[in-house]
Amino acid sequence: MARMPEFNSQNLGNTAWSLAALEYGHAPLLQAISAESINKILEFHPQELSNLAWAFAKLQVQDPPLLTAISSSARAKLQDLNPQDVANIAWAFATLGWRDGPLLASLSSAAMKNRASSGAQD
Repeated sequence: MARMPEFNSQNLGNTAWSLAALEYGHAPLLQAISAESINKILEFHPQELSNLAWAFAKLQVQDPPLLTAISSSARAKLQDLNPQDVANIAWAFATLGWRDGPLLASLSSAAMKNRASSGAQD
């Protein structure tokens, strides 16, 4: 964990995702990932945000400062979120029971735009 400051956003997202995939909720490591992710949240690409949100939800770790940072960054990068990113972030926040009206409104808007641009029909 001493080398965590050397991790970039992809390293952080992938590490969190891997821990969740293994169902290994090592609290000190997750706290270190959270702290470093918050510090570097502006560097995260949409998939990395999605992976990070998914991982913490999969492990049932509700980290308010991290969720707030993910929400803010996701809303700022809304136009870059693909449908999978939108779904993963929405799922993560719902799974954790974290109510974030502005994020949900933004994700709903993105989902509707994705639907319209894909030519989906009723």
